Amino acid sequence: SGPSRSTRSLCGSAAGSFSITRDDHRPWTEQGQTILHCLEELRVAYSPRGETLGTVEIKSRVETFFVECDHLRDWLKHDLRALPGVTADDIRGYALKSSPALSTCYAICNTHKHHTRDRGRTEAQIRKISVSSGGARVAIEIDWASPSATTVDALGLAEDCVQAWSDFFKRFNIAEL
Repeated sequence: SGPSRSTRSLCGSAAGSFSITRDDHRPWTEQGQTILHCLEELRVAYSPRGETLGTVEIKSRVETFFVECDHLRDWLKHDLRALPGVTADDIRGYALKSSPALSTCYAICNTHKHHTRDRGRTEAQIRKISVSSGGARVAIEIDWASPSATTVDALGLAEDCVQAWSDFFKRFNIAEL
């Protein structure tokens, strides 16, 4: 089914004006919704509509998804009162050690942020963007420019990251987004 009437008006497709006032408390679900939005934007880039976006926009959508996805760790840690039975160590351990997808997400985010990671840290960056009438395809290289480099598809990894967070929520009986 399509978006609700209120969603359409918030997106600006309905006549009139509106305002949003945000609470001082910033729940982790706010960041969760941002991640889902970024995933949808990445899916658009991979669709036939993606051929009109250009490589700068496609690159931005990929990087934005992984940065926002990695930052969910911090949002969760700052909203522990909404996560009974979950500790900051649970969040960090899962995201950085137990989940290969989220660990790679962390490497992408930090390679993007710092340009070059400290020795011994995994580097991961966009290596190739291909655009055709079917949409974009983006290859991310992990341990780039090294003999042990591997390549993953950006959208596939993004979907794996969202699934990893979903698995974390299920593990701790947290209502999903």
